Amino acid sequence: GKARYGGKGASCHWYDGTWNAARANMFKVSTVVPDLTSAATQAKKDEALVAIIRDGRGKMPAQKGKLMGRDFTALVQYLRALAQTKR
Repeated sequence: GKARYGGKGASCHWYDGTWNAARANMFKVSTVVPDLTSAATQAKKDEALVAIIRDGRGKMPAQKGKLMGRDFTALVQYLRALAQTKR
């Protein structure tokens, strides 16, 4: 999960999953992407997070065809781990 996240996820969601408005302002980027360690994101079921990663949402491109089936599950597990290290 970490290797896959580092490849694409970190560029948009930051290395620790905590992209926020302050970072968007710092990098002069208008798009604020979700904090993957937030309670709202972490409350989503694994299947919902897999669907978002696989099919995309908003400006996030779909990763279907770019990742294999178990890569999606590994990414979700990694997102859960990021939230645990934030506590």
